[in-house]
Amino acid sequence: MLTIGETQSFISNGTINRDQLRAFVTDLVDAVGKEPALAFWDASNEPDYNAAGSPENQQTLRLDIARQAASLFHELDKSKTPVTIGFAYAKTMTMTTFADAVDVLSFHDYNPTRAAIAGDIAAAKAFATSVHKQLMDTEIGCIARANPYDVTLEEHMKAKVGWYVWELMITKRWGNVHGIFYPDGTVRDPAIPAAIMGLFRNRGDNVILENANRENWVDTDVGLAQAWLDKPDATWNDGLNAAEKLANLLEGCQLIACANPPPAPSTSSARAPKTPPPCASCSHATSNP
Repeated sequence: MLTIGETQSFISNGTINRDQLRAFVTDLVDAVGKEPALAFWDASNEPDYNAAGSPENQQTLRLDIARQAASLFHELDKSKTPVTIGFAYAKTMTMTTFADAVDVLSFHDYNPTRAAIAGDIAAAKAFATSVHKQLMDTEIGCIARANPYDVTLEEHMKAKVGWYVWELMITKRWGNVHGIFYPDGTVRDPAIPAAIMGLFRNRGDNVILENANRENWVDTDVGLAQAWLDKPDATWNDGLNAAEKLANLLEGCQLIACANPPPAPSTSSARAPKTPPPCASCSHATSNP
């Protein structure tokens, strides 16, 4: 799925440069329109999101650009690759006004709780059903926002909504806030690719269990984050590391603690028990990721 990113670059002196936009989409279609791996055109990345400090009318112009780009893909791509627009929010339902412009509806979700993720999905699905359009989530998974991959993937799979992970490889541009693999192939967390295959940790219904207290672990990670906030010359990378520790702390609080130790192997046999322990949060080997 190819996405047109910073669409504000097509805005000049408060107006849209339509010729530049047409030339850009034309070049894209000519270059990769016949690529067999191309599944979707995403005509605009989050046109409903206006970054702080942006001109007041930029959002209106970006929404207009998104609609124009979608129309151009439909006009120029003779292969008829489906067109979507990935909106930043599901519950504001900006995408509802664009149902006529796309083949497939899509939204992004970086919510930090299971309930909020499920709420966004439900709202988006309800609208998609009302207009008889298919739906997918084209950005999920962000450790730094306490949006654990396996939690959000599980909620999407339960709801039967397709998804795109924002970033497969952790890159220099985005630091370590997203991503599954480091450039050398190391996996950030084995639970993430496991979740992509539909294998989930044993979790409770709530993202944060009541009275979750990891004592020194909590104090240490919170202390690191506070120290970074209190230090005027603290580096951006240290802040990302502190944020990731907090996100991992939140994720760790979701794991269901062992009610009992895993069963020991039978004394009459060296083979491990056929039934794996019912716990995923202990350190013992288990077939449940």
